[in-house]
Amino acid sequence: MKMKMRLFYFLFVFLTLFSLNCCAKSPENIYTLLTELSENFGDEYGFSVLYSDSEQQGFTKCDMQTLGRLYNGKWEDPSCASKIKEFAIRLPLDDSGFEIHILRCVNISDIDEVKSLLQKRIDRLQNSEIKDYAPESYEKYYVGAEIYVKGDTVFLLATPDNRSIKKIINN
Repeated sequence: MKMKMRLFYFLFVFLTLFSLNCCAKSPENIYTLLTELSENFGDEYGFSVLYSDSEQQGFTKCDMQTLGRLYNGKWEDPSCASKIKEFAIRLPLDDSGFEIHILRCVNISDIDEVKSLLQKRIDRLQNSEIKDYAPESYEKYYVGAEIYVKGDTVFLLATPDNRSIKKIINN
């Protein structure tokens, strides 16, 4: 009987640790993930453009200086540019505000710096004039904007339903 209990506890601990490890894995293809999120949620929220660091179907290639402009307001590489392995970004072309940024880090230890970069984007959006000329979009997207981490990948989510977006990211 003791042997069965030990085996049960061992299996329970093993499966628990295994499932936790599975949940922490990064999405395999960030471009496919962003396309899926945009198709499932973004199309009803206005026109947008998809940017990436490389040639991808349906994406516009974007360099690090453009990222610097997006996050820091300056046409220069972000200070953590060397810590970003790849990225995919959905930006609105109108005042809809629906944004998703996916930045994969070179190393897990780079996550805090990349999170800080994305926080600058949130701060810029929350302090921009959009709250004056498009208050509904501001309330719907930017007030609840958040940063989410999964594995070595950092997300900026400025959507009306970040919870549903995270469910797809986690599956």
